[in-house]
Amino acid sequence: APSSPPGTPTVQTRISAARAAVAEFVGEREGDRIALLLFNDQSFYSWPLSRDREVVLRRIEQIEGYVTGGTNFDGVNGALQGAIDHFREMSEAQTRVLILVTDGEAFMERERTASLARQIEELRLRVYVLGVGPGWVSNSRMTQDLRQLVESVGGTVMPVGNNDQMREAFDTINQLERSAVQVERSVTYLELYG
Repeated sequence: APSSPPGTPTVQTRISAARAAVAEFVGEREGDRIALLLFNDQSFYSWPLSRDREVVLRRIEQIEGYVTGGTNFDGVNGALQGAIDHFREMSEAQTRVLILVTDGEAFMERERTASLARQIEELRLRVYVLGVGPGWVSNSRMTQDLRQLVESVGGTVMPVGNNDQMREAFDTINQLERSAVQVERSVTYLELYG
């Protein structure tokens, strides 16, 4: 196998950088509902859409346990379908943002890609891919399928090669316009003295 260019981050370095940047991003999203899905050849619901950022931050620490090689974006249990299904089940929000931090190295079938694109457009998902690894910079054939899908639905691909670029990408996403959410609160009074 050809070796990576000098200075290319290792898998563990990429995971550590992703974990730190995701944790920083989640820490800044007060009031937003956030879910954490981890994926390789299938998606794993680490935490459902919730405003409990502390739990999401704790779950982010478990990312290494899901790195087993291989990525499946277009499968019925793959990363994209898992996220789409979760949004369908859990979100009535006006603004839905899907952020994938991935090396993106997987081929996708055309028919499935078209189906995923339709579903993404129906849900009006904003899709951001933070591409880690040399494949995004060199526009490798292994990353082209995901790149084409994301661009076809008006999404954004941001190659990130180091910790600073990862933070900059999350800063860019963090500038998103937030949806106004009205929260109804009820107050119950207990009469203690007549």
